[in-house]
Amino acid sequence: MFGIGIPELIIILIIAFVVVGPEKLPKLARSLGKGFYELRRATDGVREEFEKSGGFSEETLSIKEERRATKDEHLTIKRENPPIKTENKEEDAGAKKEDRA
Repeated sequence: MFGIGIPELIIILIIAFVVVGPEKLPKLARSLGKGFYELRRATDGVREEFEKSGGFSEETLSIKEERRATKDEHLTIKRENPPIKTENKEEDAGAKKEDRA
């Protein structure tokens, strides 16, 4: 449940009880429950429509595969060619100024 354990949930409930008050807390919980229910119904409806339309096309899937392959190649190149570090920071600053000119 969202990575929240029992102790954290108890603390949240105590804070909510103090902030909202005992009279309004049941109404707040009821309205939050209804809101989450409506959100879930809406996302389920969108998911059903997406699945009815056929989901991802083959072209979309191939684009995703190409992006993943390109990213993997980029990471491999980065690992094989780490950036060159210099000892003197003043030399780095001078080199950057020269590059800009």
